[in-house]
Amino acid sequence: MLSSPLDREDLKKQRALSLSSNTTEPPEMEESLDESSQVSCKDKDLQRISALLASSFESRLTSIVSNVVDGVLNHLSTKVDTLEKENSDLRTKVEELQSKLEKTTADLEQTNEYSRRNSVRISGISESSDNSTDEAVLHVAKEVGSAITIVYGIHR
Repeated sequence: MLSSPLDREDLKKQRALSLSSNTTEPPEMEESLDESSQVSCKDKDLQRISALLASSFESRLTSIVSNVVDGVLNHLSTKVDTLEKENSDLRTKVEELQSKLEKTTADLEQTNEYSRRNSVRISGISESSDNSTDEAVLHVAKEVGSAITIVYGIHR
């Protein structure tokens, strides 16, 4: 039988009380009382052990859960910091690309305007396969009374 030192003393006291109050009881009854008090003490021991184990288990479980939560939070915090940095880098890259696109668009528009500087658009003349564009322009100029000539090979 398992018992703690404190409970042994309790058992001795209970036996002494039992013997002094029950002097007329037969010896079998005395053994019966001892067994019942031993079972009672056993229950006390189990209750104490159970309480100690529960307390120890609770504190260890709390510690384990706390460590796991701290680890997860630290990992998540690191991930969030990394994602925020990447987001900041991406935002900077997008801003740079937008700036380059605006500049390229402005340059393209300026180039297009420059290329149209010497261009003339004539509308209302039907296209035919036997007339060239040059002949059509010369014909329109002659009709409006302008004398123009086409010069080929001039490079600026």
